[in-house]
Amino acid sequence: QPDLWRLAATPGVLMRMYAVHRSGHGLPGALARAYGVVMRWLLGSRESQRRRAEFHRFAETALVRLAFTMTNRAGFLRAFSLAEAIRAVDCVLADRIDGQTGAARRALATRWLRFECGASHILEERGRGNFQFRDPTMQAYLTAVGLARREREHARGWWRIVKGKLDEPAWSEALELFPACLHGYSEEHVDRLFDQLLRLGDGASLPDQARILGHIERIIAPMAAHEYSLPRGLHTAFDALQARVLPFLVNGTPLTLRITARMAYKCARRPRQADELLVLPGLRVRLGKYPVTVAEFSRFVESGGYSDDTLWDPEGIIIRDQEKWTEPESWVQQIW
Repeated sequence: QPDLWRLAATPGVLMRMYAVHRSGHGLPGALARAYGVVMRWLLGSRESQRRRAEFHRFAETALVRLAFTMTNRAGFLRAFSLAEAIRAVDCVLADRIDGQTGAARRALATRWLRFECGASHILEERGRGNFQFRDPTMQAYLTAVGLARREREHARGWWRIVKGKLDEPAWSEALELFPACLHGYSEEHVDRLFDQLLRLGDGASLPDQARILGHIERIIAPMAAHEYSLPRGLHTAFDALQARVLPFLVNGTPLTLRITARMAYKCARRPRQADELLVLPGLRVRLGKYPVTVAEFSRFVESGGYSDDTLWDPEGIIIRDQEKWTEPESWVQQIW
């Protein structure tokens, strides 16, 4: 089934889809639904121990708060200290557990964090006192849940965050899950999100319009599984944005503006963590974790890397000068 194949992007997600299916909920058609089921299932584990320790009174809310806070500050998969984790969830414990001093709440939070590492495995402890989410998609889902809850708590407080995080790769998966989490409140909330996104294109430059179109296409795609479609007015605005941008990406002039617009569109549609480099022990070398993308190599081209002799070995300089290299072969076609 192609939809399920696309949904199971990583082994971790595939395992969770399997768990959802085995638990009697059927094959999930949407990632947010699958992770909602998994979250309830994991938090239901060792229920008697949770109740004895009073963890059941705050665990779900605290995990949402923790994911949102740590993603907002540092991005995915950063290990955070025990002190940072306690500060992030302290307001939740103060609200849910009455009559405890700050020291008592800190002790309770410490016990709870370590309990989740062993019971639900939503978190893991790396070394002594450093925690992270075991599954980055779970962290993204919980971040999206926390963002959606601002609809109820902060009167559209989510838009300032969404607008500011659109171009941050660390937020890409959370923002893809966000409309589905908003959909749990009502379709009108989702409509408002896409209305705000479309308004960003009003009067913007063509590269910015291309970037916004890429974000909208990426974020709206998962909503088909929720049987959501744009209302007529928004659909008309979306069609108009596509009509302005897509033909320009193929035949627009000047060429430099077309290339800039193409890059903005493609980066918005397929964001990924940038500059993920691994240090090679004993060498003054950092190796890319993934193959170099055109977007990454374009930074080398645009910053004058072809004319900077310090970045070339002697043999490379001779060949570069003989062949008069200033960019890779078929560079314009590669950018497209």
